[in-house]
Order: sequence, then structure tokens, then C-alpha cells
Amino acid sequence: MEDQEIIEKFRNRDEGAIADCALKYGGYLRKIAMNILSDREDAEEVLNDSYYQAWNEIPPAHPKNLLGFLTVILRTSAIDLYRKKNSEKRRALRESIPLSELSEIASPDGVEEYVEGRQLALSISRFLREESRDARVVFVQRYYFMDSLSDISRATGFSIGKIKTLLHRTRKKLRKILEEEGYQL
Repeated sequence: MEDQEIIEKFRNRDEGAIADCALKYGGYLRKIAMNILSDREDAEEVLNDSYYQAWNEIPPAHPKNLLGFLTVILRTSAIDLYRKKNSEKRRALRESIPLSELSEIASPDGVEEYVEGRQLALSISRFLREESRDARVVFVQRYYFMDSLSDISRATGFSIGKIKTLLHRTRKKLRKILEEEGYQL
């Protein structure tokens, strides 16, 4: 089923919209939730909450990209649940490794503050559009979806060494661009 048909079902308050979302995007969204939460029950809870939130937001929202819309809802909910369940001292390795890699750009506390800022998000998006497809894919998988290096390797066919090199070079270029734009890192 096409996304616009699913969105119309939401707008017409047809409960089949949720089943259609689950069928079309459930596996993808579940993987993102698992990458963030590392707990099957929590991932399922967040996934169901995300469908419910989409139900409440459409209408009035009319997303142009249903998967992107659902991903933002799910990711936000998963991160909120993760923060609620884990104190700073017990931060899971899955999150701390990607954020520590970004510490080359800014301090870990600064990364969380900056990522929430619209200007930085726009700067990073602009930067990534100018990078090679390989660098973009690897960067987004690692820092947005929080995929492990081995998961990225399986998805792209790249060696872990190539992935590490791409990430290092991309972070280095990004740091330079952000400094040029006036971010104090």
C-alpha cells in the first residue's frame, strides 16, 4: 500500500492505518528501537506508542514522508524512554561509543545540546549532502540509527576498517566546517 493511502486512512480515522504501518514499516522501526533500547519489550512498547502518537497527530499533520514522520516519533520516544530508564552513570555502551566518537567534534554533553539545536542540524544536513553517498550512508547509520560497526558492514558490504576510516574522515571534515561556521568546539 502506498504511503498516501495510509495517510488517508489516518485522516479518515480508519484503524487499518496502524496495521498498514506495522506491516509496511514495523520491522524497520523495531530495529531502530532495538538499536536504541536493547530491550525487546521496551522496543515493542515504544513502537506501539509511536503508532498511537501518529494516530493522534494525523490529522492535523499531513506528512509528506510517512516513514520519516514515523521514524522521528519513534526515535524521540525511544531516546526519552532510554533516558528515563538509565542514569548517566549507567549509559549503555551502544550509545556511549557513537557519542564518544563525536566527541572529536564537541564534548559529549555539548553534542547532546547541539544536536537538539535546529541550526546545527541544518549545518550537518548541508554538510552531508555534499559528502559522498558512502560517507553519508555510514554516518547516518552510525550516528542517527546507532547501528553497530558490524551491522553497518553487513548492510553496506564495507569492511569495518573502511567504515572506521570513512567515519573518522567525515567527523574531521564536519568539525572543520562547523568551526568555520562559528561553532565553538
